Amino acid sequence: MIRVPVDRYHEFVSGVGGLGFAESRREDAQDVTEEYVDVEARVRNNRKLEERIITMLAERTGKLSDVLEIERELARVREEIERMEGRLRLLADRTALATVTINVREEKEYVPPAAPTFSDRVATAFGGSLSSLRQLSENLLIALIALVPWIIVLGIPVTVVTVMVRRRIHTRTAIE
Repeated sequence: MIRVPVDRYHEFVSGVGGLGFAESRREDAQDVTEEYVDVEARVRNNRKLEERIITMLAERTGKLSDVLEIERELARVREEIERMEGRLRLLADRTALATVTINVREEKEYVPPAAPTFSDRVATAFGGSLSSLRQLSENLLIALIALVPWIIVLGIPVTVVTVMVRRRIHTRTAIE
């Protein structure tokens, strides 16, 4: 979105149009004159109300609660005046600057990727081979770590049986 001074709007639009192909173009205009005049009249009326409330406050000599009620009403009116004046500034800004929304899409010609050369294919194959070797090494290490508890649990009885069998064989050969 771009904000352009109203007097330069047509110049800007024609300049942007020369930059490339426009698929579509749409212009919207919103007349805010009626709203501006309406808000301006309400501000004038609230200013007069503010003056009457200030006069009432200056002349009031009654109860404190009445004075506080008048002050609350004065604060409400002033807040409404500030809000409406902000709206007037916004409407004035809208009339001074036009908002232009531009959607741009880059167009490129399709260029198919080049076929890989022999050296590219060799490099890819070698890289894949190294990756497979690394993955195999990791998997073997994980399998070995997973087998350690089983080796301990089964290794002790097998070792005891092997030692006992060797002793018997050794004692039989010594007897003979």
